[in-house]
Amino acid sequence: MGFGLDGFKPTSLDFRTNQMVADEASEIVKLVDYYNEFKGEQVAKVIKKIGALWPSTHQQVSFEFGREHSPVLYVHFPYWKSQTERFENREELVQRSVDLLKICNPDEIGEDYSGFYTRAWWD
Repeated sequence: MGFGLDGFKPTSLDFRTNQMVADEASEIVKLVDYYNEFKGEQVAKVIKKIGALWPSTHQQVSFEFGREHSPVLYVHFPYWKSQTERFENREELVQRSVDLLKICNPDEIGEDYSGFYTRAWWD
């Protein structure tokens, strides 16, 4: 992995995973114990909480994890709860998701990327 874990020397300062559902993403971020203010276990718990905010049988909230020199997490927000039903309170869910991410003390957090995703970055 790009963080040089378990004695592996290859590292990458610029990469992102493919989009993952909350359960998978929470396991991946836990591989990085800590990196300055980034705490893998804490971020994993927040990812699970965000996932629980967006119950859906159609589109899932998804996550990308990686490095932009330091840890970065992208959260992609769905529009559709089912094939015929939108998330009526989507803006509120986006804000609640961003508020949960703030618990993890990122150095930067993008709060409005046209409502499609947000980015949290730890230096």
